[in-house]
Amino acid sequence: MHEKKDLEEIFSSIRDIVSRHEELQSDFYQRTELTKKIHHEDGQVIHDGFEIKVTFTAQPL
Repeated sequence: MHEKKDLEEIFSSIRDIVSRHEELQSDFYQRTELTKKIHHEDGQVIHDGFEIKVTFTAQPL
């Protein structure tokens, strides 16, 4: 019986960690800004792919 309780606590902790990871990942993607890099040369607009700008804040767990 004692082992089963320990396992339940371990699995509960794992679920908490996975849930927290998913929250952080979701927050990361919401804060990720996809921006286009455009260069102006001789009056022409040249599309130069994409640049990803990321801003995030670290918080103690």
